[in-house]
Amino acid sequence: MFRVKTIENKQNCIELSSNNSKAIINLNLGGSLQELIIEGQTIIADNSEDYKNNYASSILFPFAGRTEDGKYIFQNKEYQLPCNDKENNNALHGLVYDKKFTLVEQVEKNNAISVIIQFEETEKAKGFPFLYQITLEYTLSNDSLQLKMSVKNKDTNAFPFFLGWHPYFETSNIKHTNVSFKANKKIKYNNRLVPTDFLNVNITKPIIFKEQRFDDCFFLTNNTIDFETPDYKISLESDAKNAYLQMYTPPHRKSVALEPQTGVSNSLNNKIGLQNLEPKKEYSINWSIKKHA
Repeated sequence: MFRVKTIENKQNCIELSSNNSKAIINLNLGGSLQELIIEGQTIIADNSEDYKNNYASSILFPFAGRTEDGKYIFQNKEYQLPCNDKENNNALHGLVYDKKFTLVEQVEKNNAISVIIQFEETEKAKGFPFLYQITLEYTLSNDSLQLKMSVKNKDTNAFPFFLGWHPYFETSNIKHTNVSFKANKKIKYNNRLVPTDFLNVNITKPIIFKEQRFDDCFFLTNNTIDFETPDYKISLESDAKNAYLQMYTPPHRKSVALEPQTGVSNSLNNKIGLQNLEPKKEYSINWSIKKHA
């Protein structure tokens, strides 16, 4: 049985559930997925108490990662974004991660349940003076979760953008956890975590984390990322034409951030993966998490 309900002891959260699977979405925290259990196994744990620092499962628009000094030029005009990365004086992780979304619709499908939530920007923000609408559709089945993200330009002018998602995946022992993907390039950063160049790589074999630490961005050559812990194995997939992966190991080493993106940090300036969305046009992307038996 699939169902959707509000959660009494959590402010403005909704829960999707099916047998031993559950997803909790926080409407006040940018419509982010704050917990995911599939077939009784915790895949994403609740990190909402430290959300302002870890951006756990946040939706990233109109950019992910950092924009150097919060500045960029679009159509010969310079814009200044708020610099919320105080330490490095950069703008960080876009403009919708803390917006309040509203529940639009819930839909029962064959062996799945979906909710559609939405945020509409009606005021032209500092540094990004454009009007837009973000629609998120979360679909939970017994062994998977899918997220469809759509951006609609409701302004009279085009705007630049790329998208990202910031989930942290739990592990009981990171030393015995591995990730597999195919990539041919890796970003090189300066000491402010702003890209300066890229390195050619040839990643085809699993990476076992052991003692390694990561805060790296890879240019993927396919759209499947496999993540295996001592307790479960999942695949993270997207239908992006150009796919990038930001991979981060937090200091506590109890989880790994695998962040699928359609561009890279500072794309508003370096243009890697950057797109322009014309008035009245819409762009959509699908991400999915599937647990393997």
